[in-house]
Amino acid sequence: MPSFDGPNLTITLDSGVTDIDVIDIYSRWKDWVKLGTNSGFPAAFRVIGGDPLGGGIFAGSYFFLQNQDGWRIKPPEEDIQQQLNGNLYPEDALTTFLLGTTGSFNTAIRLSTSSLTQLAEGSGGGGGTCDLTALPDGELKDALTIINTGVQRGSLLIPHTQELDGAYTGPNDDYVLESETIDPNSDLIWEAGTF
Repeated sequence: MPSFDGPNLTITLDSGVTDIDVIDIYSRWKDWVKLGTNSGFPAAFRVIGGDPLGGGIFAGSYFFLQNQDGWRIKPPEEDIQQQLNGNLYPEDALTTFLLGTTGSFNTAIRLSTSSLTQLAEGSGGGGGTCDLTALPDGELKDALTIINTGVQRGSLLIPHTQELDGAYTGPNDDYVLESETIDPNSDLIWEAGTF
């Protein structure tokens, strides 16, 4: 669990942990705020997301570290390379939000963000959501197929015909449309690429 230093507005990442989800840091911070007088310190995060986009799809979460108030994130006091997974950004882009260690250690903090930040409502009857960016490639392909089927059904209400000249490649080669012709009765399949 990351540690929180209220007087110094510092979040120190876990020792020995190389792969960290930003939502876990945020959740542990919310737990920390509830303890003692910790709620007296400035908020460490501002979060947006969860807004409905229609069709059971919700906007994903973005976490803004409140670095303009002094909050910083630092690695543990050891030689380590850590990756923060999730949409973490500094509130003030011109102000430092990552610190080095106090001692002499070789460290690196890598931010892994995604522009694909949508949540799909689950079909298991529980009404839950699923972060599409966290799915393995096979499950992501299945989720996108389900979404595409919904789009196809909705598009039947709009008269259209469009011929594609070869495969469509999305921004940054993220997805490839394997169908030559958009046919509302055919199955369109998006092939997942790298994020």
